[in-house]
Amino acid sequence: VTDSPGDIDLDALEAAFASPLVWWANPPSSREQLEALVQNSYCFALRLDTEMVGFARLVTDYVTFAYLTDVYVLKEHQGHGLGKFMMECIHGVLEKWPDLRRGLLITNGGSSGAEGTYRKVFGAVDIRERPAKEGIGELIAME
Repeated sequence: VTDSPGDIDLDALEAAFASPLVWWANPPSSREQLEALVQNSYCFALRLDTEMVGFARLVTDYVTFAYLTDVYVLKEHQGHGLGKFMMECIHGVLEKWPDLRRGLLITNGGSSGAEGTYRKVFGAVDIRERPAKEGIGELIAME
C-alpha cells in the first residue's frame, strides 16, 4: 500500500469507477475531474507488483476529520486479506493524527465482509447502534 500520488494508476482508477465494482459512485465526468479527485484527497493505492489492484481515499482536512470513501479491491484479488491489509495501513496513518476527532464511512453492509473489517480495524460502529450521549449530535445526510 502506498500513499504516494505518483503511484495512483489513473487508467486503472478510471476503469474501476466505470465498472460495476464501484457501483455506489458516479464516475468523474472527465479525466480532469478524476485527476482533481486524486489531487484533492489523501489516496492509497494497493499494488501487487506493477498493478494497482485496490484503492481507497480519505476526504480530509488532515487534522480533525477523515471520510473514507471509494474503497475497492479488484474482484480477482478479493478474499485474500488485501482489503483488510489496506485498511490496517490507513488506520496506521490515522493513528498518527493526534487531533483526529471523527472518521466517517458509508457502507451498505452487505455480505462482502467489508463492514466487519471496518469494525475490527477501525472500531467502527453503525450510527444507529451508538448509545445516545449528552452533547452528541445526530448524523444527518445531505443528498
